[in-house]
Amino acid sequence: MHLLTNGGSYKELHDIKQQEIFLIIRIFYSKDDLTEFFYPIISQDFDFKNFILENHHKYHRLIDLIDLSNLSPNVFMRKFKKEFGISGYQWMLKQMCHKIQHRASQPNITITEIMNEVGIDSPSHFNRICKKHFNLTPKELIEMSKHDKNNCEI
Repeated sequence: MHLLTNGGSYKELHDIKQQEIFLIIRIFYSKDDLTEFFYPIISQDFDFKNFILENHHKYHRLIDLIDLSNLSPNVFMRKFKKEFGISGYQWMLKQMCHKIQHRASQPNITITEIMNEVGIDSPSHFNRICKKHFNLTPKELIEMSKHDKNNCEI
């Protein structure tokens, strides 16, 4: 009332109260609470599955997709499991393995190039992934992929 009686406008009052509400929300509520509260409003414009399919190839880490989605990690993981039937981590790992397998069959590809494209910095880590998922070393995977590709073309 003091603002209005001393020449202030309703717009100024509205702006001040809006800032106050946003400040209170940011201080007293977690990102998870806010996501769950506003989800019915924002979910109508957000096709989660298409979002994942359109953006997963741009990122190597699941946390980057979570950040891009503006969802809390818990809500993101719950939606991911519902849409794809597996955890986000497992799905991203599967996509990475597909990319490794595809790139290994390309002519003149090097292990370092594949590692860079899938976002792996450590040769030992890349070796463990190849052994676990393909039962081959990276070099063996490249040789086998080239051999299989040559056999298919004959």
